[in-house]
Amino acid sequence: ILLFRDIGGLWDHIAYRYEVLGVLGKGVYGQVLKCFDHQHNELVALKLLLRIPHPQVSSAAEEREHHAQ
Repeated sequence: ILLFRDIGGLWDHIAYRYEVLGVLGKGVYGQVLKCFDHQHNELVALKLLLRIPHPQVSSAAEEREHHAQ
């Protein structure tokens, strides 16, 4: 599991390819980061997903997400 807080913050790199420029969004299942792809020289959005280990945890997370809307 890789989270923005684990990456080290803005301007850190993922896999020596994507430079993290900011957070575009956060949700129950993960985050979307604004990044610069150094291989293709373009801005991209990377979606980092959380792995939810148990079905009960998943349904509880879905319930929280539903009520947040």
